[in-house]
Amino acid sequence: MLKFAGAPLPYYGSMGINVTGKKTLPESWQGSLFALPVTLLGMAQSVFRYLALPLIIAGLWRGFHISRSFTWLLLATILYYLVLGSTLHMEIRYGLPMQSLLMVFAGLGVVHLVQFIRTSAVRPQKS
Repeated sequence: MLKFAGAPLPYYGSMGINVTGKKTLPESWQGSLFALPVTLLGMAQSVFRYLALPLIIAGLWRGFHISRSFTWLLLATILYYLVLGSTLHMEIRYGLPMQSLLMVFAGLGVVHLVQFIRTSAVRPQKS
């Protein structure tokens, strides 16, 4: 249920497909101007799929520093779906609520990363 990137597994499948013009657009649109934004979106999806799990971990870390009780509340729901949901239901659709809550932590990880970059860029360099 935590597989975001790579080849699909036989029972769980994958968390989705990366969009490309050939997979999602009609044949008449594949060589048109509409194919460029679809291809760019697919590239962004590929990058995010490999960064998702580290961002979730960073978001969990930051969440515990901001509000321990709220983070535990969200984490309890995630663990419920991860442990019981993946044991009882082997289809991805049953884990989608867990995935959406994990994306909250990934977003918090992105915010933390941006704040870290801003503060490190503002600090004067010692020479």
